[in-house]
Amino acid sequence: MANVLAQWIDNDEDGTPDNPAVLAEIVRQKSRMILGVTFDQIGPWHENSQGMLKYVHAPTYGLDVTTINHNWYGLPLSEYSQDHYRTEGLFPPDATTEETFHLITDIGYANVYPSTFWHGEVGDNPSEALRSHIANRGEGQKDASLLTVAMDNARGGYFKHMPKQYPDNAWYTRSDDCGV
Repeated sequence: MANVLAQWIDNDEDGTPDNPAVLAEIVRQKSRMILGVTFDQIGPWHENSQGMLKYVHAPTYGLDVTTINHNWYGLPLSEYSQDHYRTEGLFPPDATTEETFHLITDIGYANVYPSTFWHGEVGDNPSEALRSHIANRGEGQKDASLLTVAMDNARGGYFKHMPKQYPDNAWYTRSDDCGV
């Protein structure tokens, strides 16, 4: 996880953050990633135990190793399992890349460049730029940023919740439900 996060921060690997303002925001918010063996361990811990941490309201993301290695824990294979490659001939999605990307974008880019990247939700410690953006446009996900407008266009409209059926003009759809 630390290696993937470092690559997101310094993609060209020259030893300097590609966007120092984004890194500074991630550090300012004291963002963190918790790791566990299964998702069932992370969810309850996050909900019930985060108050024990030094920075109770710091943005926290979770990653369970079974998302990457289902077979190591006697769980059925999934599309995220490394063994999925052996059975299906496809490389699995990398949950580490996805979860660290959320941390970088949701905390870093959304707070530094809210008119471009903000997704419409306000954390416990928004940046001055995000507070200013909200003061100018209001809260809410619809038209929150250039990114949300582009995603709504791709989905064929704005949906507060994932629709059962997308419009015919949608060219990006999502059929899985991650519970958010």
